[in-house]
Amino acid sequence: MKGALGRNAIGWMKNYFKLNCEVMPTTGRLHLSDNYTRREVYDAYKSEMYTSSAKYVTYSQFTRLWVQQDLLLLLYLEQYTWEPQDHG
Repeated sequence: MKGALGRNAIGWMKNYFKLNCEVMPTTGRLHLSDNYTRREVYDAYKSEMYTSSAKYVTYSQFTRLWVQQDLLLLLYLEQYTWEPQDHG
């Protein structure tokens, strides 16, 4: 899905993952907790869009974007990875 709604959903996902991912202590990679289901993430997205009176994609479109954008999201999130510090 391309277009303003799809781009908006992808932007929302990037921000959500940036704020809700954990930093893995051994690798510094970001990881979204297994406690979050795609449905819960979508519900948070839909709620935020509804509250701001913005249009939003359907759940099936959201999950399709999630899968299609997975590599792009990973590349984006790598900007926020933690670099191990040498304190020695």
